[in-house]
Amino acid sequence: MNTQTMKGGPNASVQALVLDLDGTLLDSCKEVSERNLQALMSAYRQGWKIIIATARPPRSVKELLPEDLLQAASFVYYNGAYVHCPHTGLTEHYAIPPEISLKVLEFWEQNGLDGTLCLEDRDAWYSLSAESDPAFYHSHFVPLVVSMDELKKLSATKLLLTNSRRTDLLEEAFREQLSLVVTDRASWSS
Repeated sequence: MNTQTMKGGPNASVQALVLDLDGTLLDSCKEVSERNLQALMSAYRQGWKIIIATARPPRSVKELLPEDLLQAASFVYYNGAYVHCPHTGLTEHYAIPPEISLKVLEFWEQNGLDGTLCLEDRDAWYSLSAESDPAFYHSHFVPLVVSMDELKKLSATKLLLTNSRRTDLLEEAFREQLSLVVTDRASWSS
């Protein structure tokens, strides 16, 4: 990124830079290069708004980005389900409708599905079990273990099922109601 070739700033028709993290801003070591950081901070000082848009939760973003960038940027987390702009005070949470998340949780429970079921509520991670897939989560992020009844009361930003062999059942039951992602690691998320 070279700010010398960027035309814009506060008086131009384009006033913001929106960047994804994985495969875009972060390098193969999951770090922001010094060159990219300097370019973004230069753009910010010139009046550009910096927006980080990612599928990641806030805690993960805070772990990955340098403090200068955390202070300069606004954030779109969970592919748009949770938005926070520290500069304007705007915070928006687009939760999965409670009746849908309740149906998913009850379906998982009633059908005895395997795997670990988790729920994200803004920046909090809840699970029915302390077990987690170490390849999927950062090793020092630990879910708060709660009962199914407690899980059902939360406002689901994201539902996640890991290490399951039966994600097809959830896909079939909820594909019309949720945006579903099934990874090659047999994980399902909404």
